[in-house]
Amino acid sequence: MNLVTALALVIGAMGAVATWLVIGPLAGLGLLIWVIFIAWACFFHCGGKTDGLKNTIVSGLWGAVMATIALALIAKLGGGVLGAAAIVGVTVFILILGALVPMLATIPASVYGYAATAGFGLMTGGDALNFALGSGPFTTVAASLIVGAVLGFLSEKIVGMLVGGGAQTSGVKIHPSVDNGVQPAAPAFSGGKLTCKCTSNPVEVSIGSQTAHNHVCGCSKCWKPAGALFSQVAVVSRDKLNVTANADKLEIVDPAAAIQRHACKECGVHMYGRIENQGHPFYGLDFVHTELSKQTGWSPAEFAAFVSSIVEAGTDPAKMGAIRARLKELGLEPYDCLSPPLMDLIAAHTSKANKAA
Repeated sequence: MNLVTALALVIGAMGAVATWLVIGPLAGLGLLIWVIFIAWACFFHCGGKTDGLKNTIVSGLWGAVMATIALALIAKLGGGVLGAAAIVGVTVFILILGALVPMLATIPASVYGYAATAGFGLMTGGDALNFALGSGPFTTVAASLIVGAVLGFLSEKIVGMLVGGGAQTSGVKIHPSVDNGVQPAAPAFSGGKLTCKCTSNPVEVSIGSQTAHNHVCGCSKCWKPAGALFSQVAVVSRDKLNVTANADKLEIVDPAAAIQRHACKECGVHMYGRIENQGHPFYGLDFVHTELSKQTGWSPAEFAAFVSSIVEAGTDPAKMGAIRARLKELGLEPYDCLSPPLMDLIAAHTSKANKAA
């Protein structure tokens, strides 16, 4: 079943049941079906999953709080139309400013919560400081928002099962460094040593700074540990990388490649990649695999690049949906190129070179 059909069937059926319950058997609770649907939509607008649930509820409640304050001030201070407009302006200003706090950063959800609470309060003419369920603006809207967000979460799970996108990520392995969760960088981390897999006289590369733009890569050129679908690659300034032991064991894998990968002749591990073409956008950056280090605290993986390329290496195309879903679960947005900031850097470099030519 395709996604749109599944969404239509599930949300239509659940929406019908929710409406029947709210205006029928559970009418005494005073829940608002229209607010439930707003929160339901907001859940998907916020990206769904656990984050969508959390952001819809937390930011929605923040909006309900600010609208309650606005209603209470309007009732107490009066001031007619101009007074009400001023109070709305100030409270909305504070509402949006709340996005500076990470947990309140989902502005659409905040606005939905504000609008629903203000709308219910104005329609009923009820006391803003009445917190009874069914008649109090804040409590009634807050409860309805939570119900709607939970229904959104449940509907997404059911849709996932129908289209085959849910629960398939179990057992999907990306790379040992990220399979158990992406670990954060250590504060003030200043580098460390990378060693190859040789048990005697290993090649040692010293890195004199933190790495950047770490990512998992699906291309067939990068080295990856046995059993991993992706490699993990970061960059470091060329002047911060030095081979400090057994450099004689290194050889360039493909001298014609743009990135000249220096690998150990014995164990085959790629110790670093270097670009010698001064006209290349990434000239001056060396590519490294920080999993070769005993130190922890390196920059974490941020995205997944060249995801479709793992098919070229033998991955079954039918598994790509689950693989992309797992990458998103790990917070690694999948791209079939590099990340947008890096693609922008390449484009800017190319544009500058063309103008100079």
